[in-house]
Amino acid sequence: MAARQKIKTKFVDIITVVDPETGLEVEVEIRKLETGAIVGIDGSFLEHDIGPIYSPYDRGVQLEIPDDE
Repeated sequence: MAARQKIKTKFVDIITVVDPETGLEVEVEIRKLETGAIVGIDGSFLEHDIGPIYSPYDRGVQLEIPDDE
């Protein structure tokens, strides 16, 4: 059986939290994974398209985040 290449995600919401180290507000994008989990990703990381984002639950498996959401 082939390993899963990417896990599809769906946008849920954006919440603002305070970074405990800097004291600055950070927007966190909440996403539902097709596997059932819900995760939060730093919005600035997504805006800058720094690189692939991996599932915190599935080692080495990328999250698929559509550009149109």
